Order: sequence, then C-alpha cells, then structure tokens
Amino acid sequence: MHFDHPYILLLMILAPLPFLRLRPWVLFNFSSFLILPQNNLARKTVFASKIFSMGVIICLVLALSGPVYKAKEILRIEEGAQIVFVRDVSSSMFTKQEDEEGSVLNIDIASKLIKDFVYLRPGDEYALVDFGSAVVTRSGFLSDKKEFTSILFAPTTDLSGTVIDQALMRAISFFESTESINSRAIILLSDGVGRLDGVEDMVYWFSRVNVNFWWVFIGDENNWKTSDDMFGFINKYSLVGNAKAFRANNNLEIAEVINNIRSLESGIIRRPVEGSNHLLAPLLFKTAFALLCLLGIFVLFGLMVRKRKDG
Repeated sequence: MHFDHPYILLLMILAPLPFLRLRPWVLFNFSSFLILPQNNLARKTVFASKIFSMGVIICLVLALSGPVYKAKEILRIEEGAQIVFVRDVSSSMFTKQEDEEGSVLNIDIASKLIKDFVYLRPGDEYALVDFGSAVVTRSGFLSDKKEFTSILFAPTTDLSGTVIDQALMRAISFFESTESINSRAIILLSDGVGRLDGVEDMVYWFSRVNVNFWWVFIGDENNWKTSDDMFGFINKYSLVGNAKAFRANNNLEIAEVINNIRSLESGIIRRPVEGSNHLLAPLLFKTAFALLCLLGIFVLFGLMVRKRKDG
C-alpha cells in the first residue's frame, strides 16, 4: 500500500485532540465539588464520544493522504505462440509503390500484413519493435489483439536510417533460453536496405533462444536482389535454425508465411497478471461519516441525559 499525498499524514498528530482535558475545575477550584456523586453513564458517553471523534480525525487524515492498495501480482500460465514483429520505419518505407489497390506506402503494406498475421491464430502473444536510425519498442508481449493493432496503427515517426542489427537484437531480448520448440518467431518487415553487422553474434543468440526468423521483404525488386547482408544472415542461421525470406508482393510466398505462422506450436506462456489498484479513500470517507453519525447520536444522548438530570 502507498499514499499519493504522504505529507498529509503529519496531521495525524491531531488524533489525540479530543482527549485533551480542558480541566474546568481550575476556574472553580472548590473542594466541595469532590463530594458530588459521579454520573458513570455521562462519563462513559463522553469517553465514547472522544473515541468516535478521534476515529473521525484518523479516517479523514488517511483519506486525504490518498491511500492505494495494490493487489498481489499473480502468474497465469497459458499455452500459445510468441511472435515479435520488427517493422522498418526508415525513410525508404515511406515511399509509395503500386499494388492492386493503387499507390500505397511501404509502411502501410507492412502494417496491414502484421494485422493479418495477428488474426490468424487465437491465444498467442505479440510484440512490436520499430526501427530506423534508432530502435523503439512499441509494445511488449500482448495477447489482446485489439490493443496490439491500436498500437500498430498509431502515428509512426520517420526514423531516417536503418539499423537492422540493433532491432533484431532487441527482438531477441524478448525471449529466454529454452529447449527446442517451434513456438517462437521473429518476423522482420523491411525493404532490406540498412546496416546488418555482427552476423555471427546474431546467429549465436538466435539459436540460443530457438526462434524462427522470417523476413518479409517490402519494396523495390532491385533492393531484394542486392540485400546480400540479409541473405547472408538467413543462410547462416538456416544451418542451425529456421530462417527464410519472402516477398510481400508474391502471394504464394505470403501464403507460405501464413502457413508457417499457423503451424507454430503452443508453448507455455507465463503471463503476469497485475493486481488492480484499490483506492481506499472512498471507504475511509464513508467510515468517517459513519463515525460522525455515531458521534452525533452520543452527543444527543448525552444532552438528553443532562436534560433529564436537570429536570
């Protein structure tokens, strides 16, 4: 539990205020007062009123300090595949090409393909990494398809250059080392133009987390033919894992990507479910109001007792 305004808790020093004795006998210090009979009922009523007054102060101070109780996080174990989409958002992806629907940006083609891939299977988790001259993690693993696609189609910034190697290493960081199982995939969507250094290191890390790698090429055919670094990585990783390149404008090759995604096995997914935050202020305000009502009842009762005594 934590407090949004912890400094207000300093007002807790006012809680004992109802128990401060004003000592009226100081003004009328007559020894004859000591022989007067004590009214036990009145004394108990006054004491109870002080207790309720102190409770009201404590509840109000706690409520104003904004207490929040966070339920314990639990771990939910489910089955499904995990896919990290690595999307190129460099300057070249904001160029247009002609397709069946007319002129369209490469980045829009990539986003549409990702959406189509996401809705192929139920129960899987998806993450999104954008890259250009820098790498941006747009989302961690999400199982909610609507939430993921809303992030996918959010406004995207042109990140100029292309650092493919850093983006792929970021994607690898989503996975832990595991036994060989066909339940993980990294899908790169780019036009193939960019920096790809440290191929040997990437092959080692890809094989360590046992992840499929599929590159979906989007763009000019000339870039496809001259993407030597990317094909070099795919050829080396295919010796120890599953790696392949596909062209977005080739329906047969996209159909193969779809079949690969559908054929992914369901691995164990451990999803931490965060406990919701419970605001305690409303409950404390209600408690203070209830105590205030009880205090009013006791005050009225005390007045009735005094009135009956005087009568």
